[in-house]
Amino acid sequence: FSTFLPYVWFHVLCHFCLFLYITVEQPPTIINHTSSPVIVLPFENTLTIRCEARGNPPPEYRWTKDGQLFEFLNISTIKRDNKSGTFMLHSKHFIQFQGKYRCFASNKLGTAMTEEIEIKVLGKFPKEYYNPIVVKEGEPITLHCNPPKGVCLFVLHFKQDERVSMGTEGNLYFSYALLKDSHEDYCCFAAFQKIPEHLPVKAPSLLLPSSGQTTKVLRKGEDLQLECIPGGFPIPKITWMKLGKSLTDRVKLTNFERLLTITSVDQNDEGEYTCTAKNSAGKVDHYFSVRVEAPPQSLLSVVGSDVHIHCSVSGFPPPLYLLSCFFAIKKIYNKVKKSSYVFRYSVKGGLLQIMNVNLSDQGTYTCIAKTHLDEDAATAVLTVLDVPDAPTKLKISDIKSETNIVLTWVPGSDHNSSITEFVVEYEESHWEAGRWKELQKVVGNQATAELFLQGNLNYQFRVYAVNAIGPGPPSETTERYPTPPAAPDRNPENIKIQGHLPHQMDISWDPLLPIEYNGPGLEYNVSYRKLGVQDDWKMHLVQRPSFIVKDTPTFVPYEIKVQSRNSFGSGPEPKTVTGYSGEDVPTAAPQDVAVEMINSTAVIVSWTPVPPATVRGHLGGYNVYWQRLKSLLNPGKILNKSDSQSFPGNRSHVIVPGLEPFSEYKLTVNVFNKKGKGPRSDPVTFNTPEGVPGSVPILTTSNTQKNSVLLVWGPPLVSNGILSGYFLLHHLRMYTHTHTHTACSYTRFRSLNLWDFFSLILFSLLYSLSLFVVFFLLSGVTSRMDGISTQRWFIGTLCAVALLTLIVLMACFVRKNKGGKYAGTPPPQQQDMLSMAKGQLALNSFLFCCFAQESKFSWENSP
Repeated sequence: FSTFLPYVWFHVLCHFCLFLYITVEQPPTIINHTSSPVIVLPFENTLTIRCEARGNPPPEYRWTKDGQLFEFLNISTIKRDNKSGTFMLHSKHFIQFQGKYRCFASNKLGTAMTEEIEIKVLGKFPKEYYNPIVVKEGEPITLHCNPPKGVCLFVLHFKQDERVSMGTEGNLYFSYALLKDSHEDYCCFAAFQKIPEHLPVKAPSLLLPSSGQTTKVLRKGEDLQLECIPGGFPIPKITWMKLGKSLTDRVKLTNFERLLTITSVDQNDEGEYTCTAKNSAGKVDHYFSVRVEAPPQSLLSVVGSDVHIHCSVSGFPPPLYLLSCFFAIKKIYNKVKKSSYVFRYSVKGGLLQIMNVNLSDQGTYTCIAKTHLDEDAATAVLTVLDVPDAPTKLKISDIKSETNIVLTWVPGSDHNSSITEFVVEYEESHWEAGRWKELQKVVGNQATAELFLQGNLNYQFRVYAVNAIGPGPPSETTERYPTPPAAPDRNPENIKIQGHLPHQMDISWDPLLPIEYNGPGLEYNVSYRKLGVQDDWKMHLVQRPSFIVKDTPTFVPYEIKVQSRNSFGSGPEPKTVTGYSGEDVPTAAPQDVAVEMINSTAVIVSWTPVPPATVRGHLGGYNVYWQRLKSLLNPGKILNKSDSQSFPGNRSHVIVPGLEPFSEYKLTVNVFNKKGKGPRSDPVTFNTPEGVPGSVPILTTSNTQKNSVLLVWGPPLVSNGILSGYFLLHHLRMYTHTHTHTACSYTRFRSLNLWDFFSLILFSLLYSLSLFVVFFLLSGVTSRMDGISTQRWFIGTLCAVALLTLIVLMACFVRKNKGGKYAGTPPPQQQDMLSMAKGQLALNSFLFCCFAQESKFSWENSP
């Protein structure tokens, strides 16, 4: 009590701060052990079996062998680690220590153990001498392998079949012997399945190529192969890079990425390539310089672009370009005489550049390199691409009917790029004179087109060709071709039926284009009747592309047809479409509304759908409205916070999320269509259960000592129910030179709730006030007495009684709220509280010491 009392008064001064002392103890945890099985080879000198654990107090170790307690022999060659359970054996004891081991680490809080560690010692084949085995032909025989003890993989260099086969133990079985089975060299080969690698790490090197840099010279079109084969341990990984550029999709890497291949190289593949071999011990590089040489060849160029022709020359002595290299000498010099070509050509060394190339530049170009011993020449053919020329001799070759004709033409030059299509255009002088429009397209290998025309128009036609470069110029136009008027040959499309008002139906459609009228006096014949009723069609003639049917019943299906007609007759028989008259708001509310809890923040709401006749329109869906009336933590405060959500489609149940835990709600449902919302259902009232509390807003430490630390935290801002306690999650970290090991423990404890705190503080204040009144009254009484000394025993007795009463009450209160340690996993109903403890705590200095609580605990064993 002498240490607890100051903290009680500290509660009053700092507004309910919470303190907690922690004494950290931990059961053992295995942090490192040897994996099973351990294969011991005959040539190994020592064997180390590891077992390391951590805990507080430090754990003690013991071993079992084949299920029995194992006592280490007093042998000087066996070495044990004083700080762990690790031990080391000498090769002379390998056979003696074969078996299955398990390590146990224990302290007063518990015991941890490793998995079984099996030690297997592999022996050698004994030297054996066999006498020849004699067997009669047709009798069975077995050749025994007798391998050394251990895990072996048997290899049989012998053809097996139904007659001759090898068993899992390595023996060779003959179902019956034949004369051809007579041999003097039957051998059984056994290999270890798992041999530990104890090779030293070695920096990478390149076995191929050996020099530091390699130069590769190829002609254009040849295949490039670059190879790097590394050495080292661990096996180095090969990576490739092209300096200044990334490897393209044409690069193929094979043979574990050791072989780089590029098929049919070109100038873009030139450059410096780097092969890098890398492992944990370092890396090594090799550089490849790739050069691609190609003589001038056929070149394609588009009109208006620039052309560069390279001329590569080599020889000894180095050749000289004749007059800076003669490129089609007669052709160029003839052009240079004209001023328009002076600035388009330039020759520098082995490079000819032609600016803004055109059709007149195509032809053969020659490069001449010359020395005093010899000369050589290379040629390049320049092909210039351009859009096609305009078709010629366009005419109407056949008239199949007044509105069906055949058009023919002669294609122009494609300028080295095949024509892909021809486009036929028309212009008519009645509606849009002077405006050319596309009428039809035909494929590029066809020079004729059959055209279907509209009536009452005056046509003329033209054609242009298209290739990969673009569209060419149009041909000359044909003579005018007039068509006579006729009835429309099509009806309106995209008919829409809408009901903007409850008792009418709006019908609209896309009107015909003027060139589709086919004659004067165009109008539309609108017909309608109720669907499913054998009534006569009601018809109306209109000139506008819309019509309104009035005085219709609410939301009734109709059949509608729209036909075009002019002074020369009606169009084809129209298609029938179905639509509804105008909608109105629904008249009925959903019935049997019920609420089913999912969790503290979501519910399933179900109802009986309204009858279809009461929807009076296309059903849009249902609206769910809910109102939070009050929080069950504060029932006296009325909230009336409302929210809603729409759910489209015809349905009878939905999930409503986003509710507040531990609250009272009122909920209603209604149906809606395009016109509006129907009446709401009868309200349903329900309460949400308690939910997971919010995170602790602040957690601080102080008064850190060797085996304890003082923790201070504040309660969650949102409790979502009645708080019953806290869970504490703490990590014990142990640091080594290579790894960090973390152990987790969970502690549940009960702490003073808010009512207990207010009761404690109120009791403390009242008790202090009562002591003050008693002392005040006693001082007044004693002042009127004859001698204070005669009344000292009375004052002392009152003070002692008051002090003892306070001690008893506080001791009972602390004992009632005392916490403790619970081993294992928390009960399921507390899992949500434990998950909150795992979250990151947001440090908020403004909430420090606000509604904080106190609990002190230590680690101890509890049932």
